[in-house]
Parts: sequence; structure tokens; C-alpha cells
Amino acid sequence: MARRLTPNDQAERAILEKAWQATVVLHARTAGWFVHFIPDNFHKRAKEEHDYTRQGDIGYPDLTMVSPDGHVMYVELKRVIGYLSPAQEAWRDRLLAGGNEWHLWRPNMLDDVVIPRLYGNKVREGL
Repeated sequence: MARRLTPNDQAERAILEKAWQATVVLHARTAGWFVHFIPDNFHKRAKEEHDYTRQGDIGYPDLTMVSPDGHVMYVELKRVIGYLSPAQEAWRDRLLAGGNEWHLWRPNMLDDVVIPRLYGNKVREGL
């Protein structure tokens, strides 16, 4: 059985996840993508108040991004060892079934997967 996270563990995990998200958002915006995400404190407040009408269904991907040419992409961000929740898997499955582009990105994928996907030909041209 997995050990419960202490408040310190939770705070450290949040910092790591926020830094990873900030890195992806910075690269996406630099490459010309529009980026939408819901701040963590919004989710926390909605859960505390049991008000899911303000946030929608749980498990929605961390980022919704639109490329300069209008292509929409959904991205779930996880730490290197993070796992998808059942709700996140349900969103993934439904988005993919509809022909949408959905990705799970981890920090160790930055150079080989994330940057090439966000910058496209600009990477090959040396930015």
C-alpha cells in the first residue's frame, strides 16, 4: 500500500508540478500557441465548497492549447512517476475517440517530445 503524502510532501509535489507546467506554458507561448489552464486554487476551492458546476467534470486535461494555425491540443502534465487517475483516463479516451490530439507529457520528455511538438519546423531551423 502506498504511503500517504504528508503536507510537506504535498507542498513539494505541487512546486514540482507548477514548475513543469510553467515550463511547458512558457515554451508554448513562445512558439505562438494560445494556452488555457485552470489555476490549482480554483480546483481546491471548488472541491472544498463541493461546487463542481464552476469547474466542470473532474479529470479534464491540464492544458488546452491552440496552435497559430488553429489546431487544438489537450495535454496532461505529470511528474516522471505520476499516474493518470480514472477520471483523467476517461477524458483521454473520449478525446482520442473523437479524433482530438491528446498528450501525456513528463519533464523527461521536454527535449525529445515537447519542444519538437510545440515549435515544429522552427526547431529544425534553429529557432
